[in-house]
Amino acid sequence: MKRKFNNMFRGKAPLMLLLGCLVIAAAVAGTLSLRNGTKEEPEQSQYIDLDTPKDDYVKATQTAEPPTEEETTENVVVNVQPTVEETTTEAVTEEPQTDVAATVEPEIEKPAVPKLHFSSDDKISWPVQGNVVLDYSMDSTIYFPTLDQYKCNPAIVIQGEVGTEVLCPVDAKVITIDHNEEIGDFMVLDLGDNYQAKIGQLKDIPVSIGDEVKAGDVLGCVADPTKYYVVEGSNVYFSMTKDGAPIDPLDYIQ
Repeated sequence: MKRKFNNMFRGKAPLMLLLGCLVIAAAVAGTLSLRNGTKEEPEQSQYIDLDTPKDDYVKATQTAEPPTEEETTENVVVNVQPTVEETTTEAVTEEPQTDVAATVEPEIEKPAVPKLHFSSDDKISWPVQGNVVLDYSMDSTIYFPTLDQYKCNPAIVIQGEVGTEVLCPVDAKVITIDHNEEIGDFMVLDLGDNYQAKIGQLKDIPVSIGDEVKAGDVLGCVADPTKYYVVEGSNVYFSMTKDGAPIDPLDYIQ
C-alpha cells in the first residue's frame, strides 16, 4: 500500500506543486488587497506637475471657485514702504546765535538842549567889526546912496571887507537859510522868547537849518555887495525883531 501511495504521489507531484503555488499567490494577493483598502487616499499634491499638459492646468485653475471678498481682504498683505526723507550728506554749519540783548548798547540819553532865553536886558556882540554905513530908522526915512532914495530902514548896515568872518552875536538856533536880491544869502536866528535876528550879505555858510550855535561861532563870510548896496560897498546886513516887529540892534549891541 505504501508503494501504491508513492506511485500515486509521484504521478501527481507536478500538479500538486502548481496548486500550492496558486494557493500561496492567492493568499499574498488577498493580504496586499486588504492592506491597500485600509490606507487613506493620498492628499492631492500642492505642486504643479511640470509634465502635466498646459491645457489640463488651465482647466484645473478655471474650475476653482474664486475667493470671496472677505477672504481676499484677509489674504492681502499690504507692503507699505516707509517714507524715508533724503538727508543731505553735507554738514550744516550752524552759526552761533548771539544774544541780541547782550550786543545792544544801552541807549544813552542825550542831554536836553537848554531852552533859549532872551530879554530886553541882554546884550549881544558885533557880528563883524566895522562902521555903520546905514542906521536903523523906522520912525523916519534915511537916504540910500545906491538907490538914490529915502526910505525907512529896519536894519543896520555894517561895513566889512569881503571874506571877513561873520560871527554869531549870541547863543541861538538857525531856523532859516535863504537868498534874495536885496541882501543876498542870509540866515535867521532864533534867540528865544520871540526874539529873532537876521544876518545878510553872506557867503560860505558852514551851518545848517536846525543847528544850535553859540556866541562867537562862525556863520559865514562877508560876500560881495548886491546891486542894492554897490555904492555903500561890501557890508553885513543885520536886523532884529521882537514878536515880528523890528527893533534897533544898536540897543542890544555892546
